[in-house]
Amino acid sequence: MDMNDYYYFVKVVENKGFTHAAEMINSPKSKISRHIKKLEERLDIRLIQRTTRHFVVTEAGWEFYRHAKKVVNEVELAENIVKKRRGTLSGKVNISCSLGVSNHFMPSLISAFLKQYPDIEIRQQVSNDYVDIISKGLDMVIRGHEKNLPDSSLIQKHLAQVEWCLFASPAFLTQTMPILAPNDLQGIKALGFGWKNDSWTWNLTRYDGEKAEVPHLPIFSSDDMSALKTACIDGLGVVSLPGYVCKKEVDDGQLVRVLPQWHSRSAALSIIIPSRKGVLAEVRTFIDFLQINAQEIVNFSF
Repeated sequence: MDMNDYYYFVKVVENKGFTHAAEMINSPKSKISRHIKKLEERLDIRLIQRTTRHFVVTEAGWEFYRHAKKVVNEVELAENIVKKRRGTLSGKVNISCSLGVSNHFMPSLISAFLKQYPDIEIRQQVSNDYVDIISKGLDMVIRGHEKNLPDSSLIQKHLAQVEWCLFASPAFLTQTMPILAPNDLQGIKALGFGWKNDSWTWNLTRYDGEKAEVPHLPIFSSDDMSALKTACIDGLGVVSLPGYVCKKEVDDGQLVRVLPQWHSRSAALSIIIPSRKGVLAEVRTFIDFLQINAQEIVNFSF
């Protein structure tokens, strides 16, 4: 058994082809192809259907990948344990997160982590859509969610609780009647987070537990928090966003918190990993770092 066969096969699957895998691991394409061919001959089964234009992992290939990935992870884990004992830690951490998390939550955390661990490489995929952590070869996915995530074989780790609030620009508020209670929001110009919604409602909760529902129809909706924040600063309407996303703009006087005794949403940030077993040292270190520092990022006071 040649462990290189396993390693190259895993990298080819994760990078969706021989060319991308060769570029990613800086190894000749011909060398990778030879290892895959040798692996298939030894197993006497086709793992990858490939032509000059097509690349398809067979059913047997996917089954083999799931087990081979664990083997490769264990080997890399063994190496990193030794490196950690020497006081060094290196390797790649492949993560995926939403656009909002990428823009407003992760930057300072990633910078601080990489300054502390300069030999680790973070590879970040940004997507607001569902991401299959296994088939994409990801070490972790970071997602915000209001409801509990569905039970699955994936492991979920809590990062932080995030409070959403209502914001508007000072100029916008001078053009409206005073907003002193949720009912005062009826009919007001609004901005909406998301773009697939058929109905829009702010589900407000006061700090004493009282609740109120305010239907609204956004004049602009987007799944890009930065775009909504800019539109709000420009006076286009009231928006609901995570408090920490708008903290700087509130401090600078560009935005004002609307109904400061109420919040519009409470969501959790969680890390999702494929398994508790075989977690590489650099991945575990990054997870621990995020859990220690996450709440400090989302905390705010207005």
